Amino acid sequence: MNKFEMSCDFSVIIPAFNEAEELPGTLRALAEVSADGLLEFEIIVVDNGSKDRTAEIAESMGATVLSAPEASVAGVRNAGAAHARGRLLVFIDADVHVTQLWYEGLQALVERLPDTRVTGSRCLSNLTNNSWLHNGWYSKLADGDSGYINAGHLIVHKSFFESIGGFDDTLTTAEDVEFCARAKRAGADIFNDAALEVFHTGYPSGPRDFLRRERWHGLQDFLGWRQAIRSRVVWLTAIHLLILIGSFALILEKGLFFGLMSYVCGAFCLLLAAALFKFRRGLFPHSWASLAVMYLYILGRSIALLDALRGRNIRRE
Repeated sequence: MNKFEMSCDFSVIIPAFNEAEELPGTLRALAEVSADGLLEFEIIVVDNGSKDRTAEIAESMGATVLSAPEASVAGVRNAGAAHARGRLLVFIDADVHVTQLWYEGLQALVERLPDTRVTGSRCLSNLTNNSWLHNGWYSKLADGDSGYINAGHLIVHKSFFESIGGFDDTLTTAEDVEFCARAKRAGADIFNDAALEVFHTGYPSGPRDFLRRERWHGLQDFLGWRQAIRSRVVWLTAIHLLILIGSFALILEKGLFFGLMSYVCGAFCLLLAAALFKFRRGLFPHSWASLAVMYLYILGRSIALLDALRGRNIRRE
């Protein structure tokens, strides 16, 4: 029996596109926390057509490297899962660092994870505590329950993953949302386990990068009318665009001052309602920072709608 026929406790699957800068830290963190050798696992890096030294670095640090240059990010994850020997599949992104608490929690999961549970955790921000993005957004998301597990840190039994067909590789983004919804319909429970502590080093640290990220993430919301109608984000975006159109009409009729005041008041009410719904009681403190980031979130999704209407495809950075 060769090593690819033997099973192991879990397989770590890392999609990578031009991650020569971030990937070494991710692989070092995995090596450090697992130095005791209590669990047997493999690391699979799936290269999505990188132009830098991503594949070379991964191989030099002991990872198995697969190539899927033309695949969507969902297809890249599926390629890693198809090659995996582990009973559990652990999907992490190339800029997600695991911790000792993560490793200790995983030891328990290897023994007792229910066959039909999808778990993982929200990736914590490593930005400094005085960052308005950290205080107003990332720190508040850590304890939230969105009803799905982000594929940046998602754990599932390989047998269950295969039984429901893995990720939908026709999707450009939001493959984790669709996967968890399909898993629920197949009888799975979705459990965000905060004890599995990981840090995401690639969170946008400035407004421009945050806006670009939400523009890209928003593309999947508008690929079909049936999906769009069910999306709260789409309704939020639509209301924002209606406020914008109404304010522009008021500028033409009443002047710049009245139009701008109409937009500011309408947008503020929308932001407040959206932030209260998303963060519940966690909106305060740092509520102004949360409202500012929420505006970037809605603006990015609004631009994504315009991209979809124009048939424009934005490649993931």
